[in-house]
Amino acid sequence: MELPTWVWIGVVLIVLAVPLLLIFWPATPAAVKEARELECIERTGVIRTVVSDPERGLLLGRVAVVLQPVSRKSGLVAIDGELFLARPVSPMRPVPRGERVHVSAFSGATLLVARRASMLL
Repeated sequence: MELPTWVWIGVVLIVLAVPLLLIFWPATPAAVKEARELECIERTGVIRTVVSDPERGLLLGRVAVVLQPVSRKSGLVAIDGELFLARPVSPMRPVPRGERVHVSAFSGATLLVARRASMLL
C-alpha cells in the first residue's frame, strides 16, 4: 500500500523540524530568565542607587549577571531585572559581560561581588 503525498510531506517536515528545534530551543530555564532580565534592563535602564538594610540581607549570596565588566573602578550587574553598580570584593582581573557572580558584601549602594567558585575550578 502506497502512502499519499501529503503524508510524505508531513513526515519530511517533522524530520526537518525536530533537529532545528533542538538546535534553537533555549538550553535551560536559566537562559530564558537571563534573556528576560536583559530585555527588562534594556527597556528601563534604571540603576538602583539606594539599597535598604532589609534588602541587603536578601541580596547577600544572590547570583548576579554582569552587564558591564566589573573592575576596581566600575561595573554593572543585574539581579531579577534590577541594575546595581558593582565592584570586586578583592583585586582580580575584570569580570567580563555575561558572567555570573555572587554578591558578597556592600559598600554604600554598590554591590561587592566575587566570582562563582565553580568558575575558578
